[in-house]
This record gives sequence, structure tokens and C-alpha cells, in this order.
Amino acid sequence: CLYGTPVSTFTRTIALGLQHKGIPYKQIETPPHGPIAKKYHPFGFIPTLVIHNENTDDIYLRESQAIARYIDRIAPEPTLYDDDGSKEARLPEKMWEIVSICAAYGFPRFEKDVIKVRKHMMMESNTSEKEIVNTLQPPLVALKELLDVLEHQLMIKRTIPEGSDDHNDDDYLLGGDHPTWADFFLYPLVADLEVTPEAHVLTQRFIRWSRKMKKILA
Repeated sequence: CLYGTPVSTFTRTIALGLQHKGIPYKQIETPPHGPIAKKYHPFGFIPTLVIHNENTDDIYLRESQAIARYIDRIAPEPTLYDDDGSKEARLPEKMWEIVSICAAYGFPRFEKDVIKVRKHMMMESNTSEKEIVNTLQPPLVALKELLDVLEHQLMIKRTIPEGSDDHNDDDYLLGGDHPTWADFFLYPLVADLEVTPEAHVLTQRFIRWSRKMKKILA
């Protein structure tokens, strides 16, 4: 069972991974810090994957990166690791580096500082759109800095043979021909931003990448 609300960023990451690998699961909807979440996570965070075992007690696997590693161990195919053959991309740590950055820096800058601030301000009846836009200007600068780092320092481009009609500006994050956990951790953040007016900070490369992700997840 996967415990977590469908709108949760990291719950969606795990759910997308399970679906992509064709692993059947049951999702129990629970918000963070509620009674159910606290039952399965000592700090009430989500998601938690409850692994049922006939011979022993159930195992509670918390934290999305731990869950992702478990999913890949029990279902190696289709792989969500990078294996395109390039020297840098073959390091599993490069993928987990981006995953960690998405979790530690991406989530606060996308969700806490921009998306949730807009949502809360829109719920206040006396708040104008101009006030929301002005409030979001500083965090949007920080979000742009993060996106710039992801695009120009961490995203890997394939080497395209000279004269080829192929192009690599809409590749998956690590430049391979299939998505990895890095894509699955970033995608919910970008998808949430795309439905807000603040989506204008996304470059064309992120927009094309997001369309590519939507196609494989449809």
C-alpha cells in the first residue's frame, strides 16, 4: 500500500514509478501530518510504502528515495537508471545527485515559495493579482537560478553525430533514451508550476521535456 495524497509531489513520484514499471499497488489517501500519516511515519510525512509480508510483520518504508531504490530492486525493468553508455551518465550517483537536488532545493523553491504562496493568497478574498505577482518576484528569482543550474550544469546532452537530423534539446534529464528517477522526481514540480501564471520562468527546453514526460506517462 502507498500512503499519501495524490496531490503530494513525492507521492506522485512514487506512484508514477510504480505505474511505469507495471507494479500493482493500492493507494491510501492521507494528508501529511494527519493521524494515518503519523501512524506510518514518525514525523507524519508522506509517502510511506507498506510492504506486506506473510511471514513477518509489515515493513514501513519511508522517504521517497528509499522507496525508489526498493522499487528498482524488486522490479529492475523497465529501468529507471541511466545506462546510455557515456562515462559520466553511467555513474548512478549522477542520477541521485539530481534527485537529491530536486528534493532538497527544488521542492522548497517550486512548491513552498511559489505554488503554495500563490494558492494561499488567491484564497484571501482581498488579495489582488498584482499583490500576488509582487510577492512572488523574489522567490521567482531564486527559482530561475535553480532552473538555470539544472539546465546548464546538471542536465546531460547526448553527443549527436555531425549531420544527423536528431537533436538533444528535449532529452530526458540525463540524456538517455528513457526516463530515470531524476525525471520522475522533477516532473511533478514542473507540472504543478505549468498550471500557474509563473510558468513563464520555464525555458523551452523544460517545456519540451515536460511534453515528453506527459506522453510516456499518459
